[in-house]
Amino acid sequence: GSKGTPLSELEVGAEVEATVKTTTSYGAFIDIGAETDALLHVSRLSDDFVANVEDVVKVGDTVTVRIVSVDTDKGQVAVTMRSEAAEAEAKAATSGGGGGRRRERPQRSGADRAAQAAAINALAESSFSDETFVEGEVVSTLDFGAFVRFDTASLGEGLEGELDGLVHISALQAQRTGSVSDVVSVGDKVQVRVKQ
Repeated sequence: GSKGTPLSELEVGAEVEATVKTTTSYGAFIDIGAETDALLHVSRLSDDFVANVEDVVKVGDTVTVRIVSVDTDKGQVAVTMRSEAAEAEAKAATSGGGGGRRRERPQRSGADRAAQAAAINALAESSFSDETFVEGEVVSTLDFGAFVRFDTASLGEGLEGELDGLVHISALQAQRTGSVSDVVSVGDKVQVRVKQ
């Protein structure tokens, strides 16, 4: 039985000792002794923001991880190294009480635009730090940059509502960018800072 534990027998919430198999820009694949490796997403490496996966884990490291979700249909397992409190907070922020399945976001309506305007005004009046990174999702890419949707609530007290912010091609990365699609594509989760 070198296949490892069947995914159906894995228990969500269980802590397991595991070995880091490979690292990528978006996380690490972990051998938890199951039939497939588990993904430890970069956002789940630590309660603090992680810029570089290898700052936290390296191939061959032994780590203790907690199983967050198991998808037997797709053969995918997600694990975390965050504290339960941070994990619960993140879940509350993203699922909005849904069943954890990502709902497709509908196109914006007029009421939505009014909400955007209100969110922008609240943001403009608040004293958020432009050093703070928040997670956003790339919703469209253009020749000159990408639009990233993020939740203003993660920037400060009293803020709410999602905004689409433009990341200009010159601000996508430190070095010069030839083409936006070389760096990001629609659906990517990215960390952005909001400039004052």
